Amino acid sequence: MSSNNTLPNLPDSLLLIVEEFPYPIQVFSYAGLLVYANTAWEEMWHATADNLIGQYNAFEAEPLEQMGLRDLMLKARDGVKIQFPDFEFDPALIGGPGRKRWIRSYAFRLVLEPDDTIFIIVLNFDITEQIEVENRLNQYIEKLTETQNQLILQERLGAIGQLAAGISHDFNNILAIIMLEAQMMSRLLKGNEGLRARAEAIVAQSERGALLIRQILDFSRSSISKKEPININQWLEEFIALSKRTLPATIEVESRLLKNSHFIEANQTQLQQIFMNLIINARDAIDGNGKISINMTFGHRLPAKFASLTHQKVTDGYVVIKVEDNGVGIAEEHLENIFDPFFTTKAYGEGFGLGLSQAYGIVKQHFGFIDCASEVGKGTCFTLYFPTLNEPFEQNFVNQGSTHAGQALKREVILLVEDHPLTRQSIQDVLEMFDYRVVTAVNGKDALDKLKTQASRIDLVLTDIVMPKMGGQRLRNEIQAQYPHLKVIFMTGFVTNQSEIIGELMQDAVVIEKPFSIELLTKTLQAELGEIR
Repeated sequence: MSSNNTLPNLPDSLLLIVEEFPYPIQVFSYAGLLVYANTAWEEMWHATADNLIGQYNAFEAEPLEQMGLRDLMLKARDGVKIQFPDFEFDPALIGGPGRKRWIRSYAFRLVLEPDDTIFIIVLNFDITEQIEVENRLNQYIEKLTETQNQLILQERLGAIGQLAAGISHDFNNILAIIMLEAQMMSRLLKGNEGLRARAEAIVAQSERGALLIRQILDFSRSSISKKEPININQWLEEFIALSKRTLPATIEVESRLLKNSHFIEANQTQLQQIFMNLIINARDAIDGNGKISINMTFGHRLPAKFASLTHQKVTDGYVVIKVEDNGVGIAEEHLENIFDPFFTTKAYGEGFGLGLSQAYGIVKQHFGFIDCASEVGKGTCFTLYFPTLNEPFEQNFVNQGSTHAGQALKREVILLVEDHPLTRQSIQDVLEMFDYRVVTAVNGKDALDKLKTQASRIDLVLTDIVMPKMGGQRLRNEIQAQYPHLKVIFMTGFVTNQSEIIGELMQDAVVIEKPFSIELLTKTLQAELGEIR
């Protein structure tokens, strides 16, 4: 401490105490000039008080004026004990080095006798570390809250999905009967085009209903599909080229893909459903001219909000794909509902509200994650995370499609295993229409009883998966052990709590989904029976 930095009229003993005080102290004159600062103050700011004494005026300093501290200094001079609001101060303003620091200050008036000289005493406390700890704590709390909200959302959507999946199962059984019966009617009504057209209308509406059910199952993650290794760079490039041809000329599509190839395990049809839903959503959000951006990056880790979710897959990293538009945006109050099935902000008749829920479900089926950020008037950005592929695998799965199959060449015998009576009868009628002979069973146990006496004449087993007493999976295991020459085809609407079982079955089994067309059923049968003719 320089000899110039002394407090006038202060006894030496008191000055010694102030000097040794461990916290920074400043003393200002009645006019606001700095007249003293102790060693602790100089050490805090790495500055020399001599350079400021008699020069620095708290009432005229612009930074103090901007922070609203000048008026508080005047109140302290008038005798009011003041606690300043915590503020951040840059030592460069007083000639000191180093970074900005957070300060908590107290000010009060000191009157010295005998001439009643008035000073303003300011005590300073460096609370930088405390503020930084509080900031980190607040960040952790924000991340924790965000994760909790994400978990609540996952649980809510999971409950909705479970309900939707249960309803979908019943509808699939109903639609399976309606579709097969209507297709048989259409074939029997050749020559009566009027009635045949009505039957075809029933088929068409059944297929439309099946599509809605498929979207619900995709959301609830109960649908099944064949996945294969896909070069996502190449696939996305082809999809972008296709989307440019389907969008109006007023919408520009720009993209930025990675140069290095990355492979994911995915179903190409479902991938197209995801991104087509997002593109359509972006198109509808753009009024007139606009732009859709599709950008691809790679990350080794998921964002913190997804880190605690349970459907993660062991992977070396994630392909991150952003689909962004500059459309009208989504109101904040709607963001947490956008993935709910049947939720839509579109006018009545312009959509079912299943596009985004379907995208959500399919992404989860692929062990991925989807997030949405939006601002009204500025646009919306969907971010998707897909785990990169570590080990490819192969599956056998028959996708439903509209193909034409001819009549069976000989009367093979089919063991039909189905617990639902009307569904069993409809499938039996179709098989017999195509000149197959049919033996029926109501569950796996009943099927094994039939095989004990008729195995030599049965050529193929067509079985449902979920049945009472004995389901399709156990039935196949018994058939493989006892009758290894028999082939098995599975039928399913969906499986509520057995998605892992379905995944295992699809490794080496043929599965057709209800409701299926006559063409798909006969084509699948001929493909399997053709090898034993």
